Amino acid sequence: MSRRVCLSVIVLFVMFVIYFFDNGEKIIFCDVGQGDGMLVQRGMKQLVVDTGPENGKMLACLGKYMPFWDKKIDGLIVTHKDADHRGGFDIVNKYYKIENIFEVEDLKYEDKIRLGQVELKVLNSGPINDNDGSVVIELSWNNKKALLLADTTVKTQNKLLWRKLLQKKYDLVKISHHGSRDSYNEELIMETRPFMAIISVGKNSYGHPAREVISSLEGLGVQIKRTDTEGNIIVN
Repeated sequence: MSRRVCLSVIVLFVMFVIYFFDNGEKIIFCDVGQGDGMLVQRGMKQLVVDTGPENGKMLACLGKYMPFWDKKIDGLIVTHKDADHRGGFDIVNKYYKIENIFEVEDLKYEDKIRLGQVELKVLNSGPINDNDGSVVIELSWNNKKALLLADTTVKTQNKLLWRKLLQKKYDLVKISHHGSRDSYNEELIMETRPFMAIISVGKNSYGHPAREVISSLEGLGVQIKRTDTEGNIIVN
């Protein structure tokens, strides 16, 4: 065996050991353009929430953070049937074996999906083609909590508040509908007091994210991270 081949084998072995024994969790908000796509990773196990539009960017994100020999996704959740949440599904499904697929109609309030110490709890799920029926998820990992609002409007977000379904403090909130003005609920941000707000957005003609949304978050002292300006966003 040549020195080059031997070195390659050693490198591959080290990479495998690192991934196999890595018990830390990573939450990656993928830069999918104007859409939503997220990877939850723990060692060699992965959950995907949404696949972005049909532009190949979600596949590129998975290829960057998953080991190249790992072609299995343990679970995939589609929070909304619109193309900006599900458009990349077919190409992801082509290159990866997806063990479990959960779509809007499959999920109901208080359903839980686990990946090691990571837990995803469903707070809202309803009619397939309705923004207010999109799947709201409470994500827990490493003693941290995140609220993923999908495309819900203020109406549904208020219901979550009135029914006292939300925590008093979240480490981060993924802002609804790419920072749309009509989907932004300042009361929810004030009640849940997140340290960070994630806005998954790309080049668009809708004015997302709205200036009013950015101003409100800044005024409340919330750190803002946007995929259109920062690319993929990693939260440990």
